[in-house]
Amino acid sequence: MNTFELSDVDGDALTIISQDNSTWITCTSGAEEVTVGPFPRHLVQKVFTQGFAIERGTVASLMKSQCGGA
Repeated sequence: MNTFELSDVDGDALTIISQDNSTWITCTSGAEEVTVGPFPRHLVQKVFTQGFAIERGTVASLMKSQCGGA
């Protein structure tokens, strides 16, 4: 498992966790936490390397174009 975390001075954090071919993204602010995933690792890598210059800039559009579904 690989974990990458970014945090700010207020203690809010963005954590990206990858295991095998799956990736989860967690956002934490104070006592609140939201986790999304798992997403296929290659899709998350594509979003981070290409930004949101993909059809309408949505992850759903990227998944549809790469996986044939939404």
